[in-house]
Amino acid sequence: MRILIINLTRFGDLLQSQAVIHGLRQQGHEIGLICQQNFAPAATLLDGLSHMTPLPGGRLLSGLDAGWPDAVLTLHAWMETLIREFMPEAVLNLTASTAAKLLARRFAGAGKISGFGMDEHGFGVYGSAWTAFFEASTRRRGCSPYNIVDLFLRASGLHAPAMHRLRQPDTAQSTLVGQSLRQEAPACSGHVAFQLGASEARRQWPAEQFAALGVRLWEHFGLMPILLGTPNERDLAERYLAAGGPGIDRVGRTSLPELAAILHQVRLLVSNDTGTLHLAAGLGIPCLALFLATAQPWDTGPYLEGCCSLEPALPCHPCAFGSSCGQDMRCVRHIAAEVVWPLLASYLRDMTWTCPPDTAAQARVWVSSRDDRGYMDLRSLSGHDTEDRSLWIRLQRHMYRQFLDEVDGLTTTPPPEAELVQSAADLSLELRVRQRHILKQADALLHLFQEQGRLTLMRPAGPHGRQFLATSQRLENLFDGQDAFNVLSRLWKSLTQERADNLRNLIAFGDLLRHTLNTWRNLLPE
Repeated sequence: MRILIINLTRFGDLLQSQAVIHGLRQQGHEIGLICQQNFAPAATLLDGLSHMTPLPGGRLLSGLDAGWPDAVLTLHAWMETLIREFMPEAVLNLTASTAAKLLARRFAGAGKISGFGMDEHGFGVYGSAWTAFFEASTRRRGCSPYNIVDLFLRASGLHAPAMHRLRQPDTAQSTLVGQSLRQEAPACSGHVAFQLGASEARRQWPAEQFAALGVRLWEHFGLMPILLGTPNERDLAERYLAAGGPGIDRVGRTSLPELAAILHQVRLLVSNDTGTLHLAAGLGIPCLALFLATAQPWDTGPYLEGCCSLEPALPCHPCAFGSSCGQDMRCVRHIAAEVVWPLLASYLRDMTWTCPPDTAAQARVWVSSRDDRGYMDLRSLSGHDTEDRSLWIRLQRHMYRQFLDEVDGLTTTPPPEAELVQSAADLSLELRVRQRHILKQADALLHLFQEQGRLTLMRPAGPHGRQFLATSQRLENLFDGQDAFNVLSRLWKSLTQERADNLRNLIAFGDLLRHTLNTWRNLLPE
């Protein structure tokens, strides 16, 4: 089929849909893409597209201000051109916004919509339970146990693993870039790329720390840093150079194809959580990444095995989206170049990430790997895999994967019982007691939900229907008030609404969730 993918996200998330494109191409489909116009150059880095159409969002919005009839005609003409040139037979929408859902509904016609959709009444619908989980898990930090690439794959109906490799840079351009870099630093033995900026200042490792790292790279290995970033990050390059850091300054001076060509010339990339990080991973370039403030490697880490990710070893990290910091952005300063350097040096010497024992006080250090199902996973180098936070994330990975596959009617095999039992047993007694209490409350409410639902089936005109809805709301509120189970609040609300027209299906869904939560509770020793 001709499948139209809608991805109206930013640079990094757009690149992370590469695995979906490869997976669908392997099934024999022809792939078209709608992306935001300002990220259209990034779409040229995606491999396997048959058609790409940028959405002129800025022009349409300015047109609405000038006169909405003309703007509507412009949008209609744009849509008709896409349909005429590509003629999609199915739509995969990877963006949860209302605009993207409206586009999906318009282009699907009588065809199938996967991912995020909209019904005839304007309510959001999900192509699968995995899609609903994708949206629900982004609400709070700590509820995102899967890499976004794996969630894209599952929302697309694909199973991990899938090849995630971007289009390789043009050979001639790579050659020219390599020659230019050698001319600027003829005495160096090679290059390491530094991505200094990030989407927010609080997610940027200080330029002075990058500079301290650059000095060590030059003195110990003769490697010259290449400074990367956008034009509005020029001040970071100036701060880096003012701090005495050596480097070839390309901040704000590269196109996306040139950026890809530069990354092809380096030994590795040191980066904040940015689009450049995901570009490097998609090109197969080793990465060392720092995750500060709201960023965490479990969900937006580089989708490439063998990459190293660091996050501050602080109880407040990662912080919630939209929250203000009460600790004067302590996390930004918590990891020093002295902590990063031994990791970097060990990798440059023998291609192995090694950290000293005292690293654990400043950073949680992870190396990306694959789990038994092929999903991207993280392995701790700093001993933080035994912390409650890490153990709970691992339990979430197993329990949600089993539950979501069952909801979607997929054949699934149970997770490794020994690993589950060990992870649950290693949790602190305080956390086990608290989580068991919450799960026990949820079990009681789900039992009541099922009984009230069965009474409603027998006596539709009785009072049980109102009680049934009230119990459903109580369950949603219970989950919503708990950080560890918050994802279930949104998931319960979304999936029960989709089943609201069939009471028997709704009761069956409650039974499946109840079985999952009881399995989870039984894993937690008292």
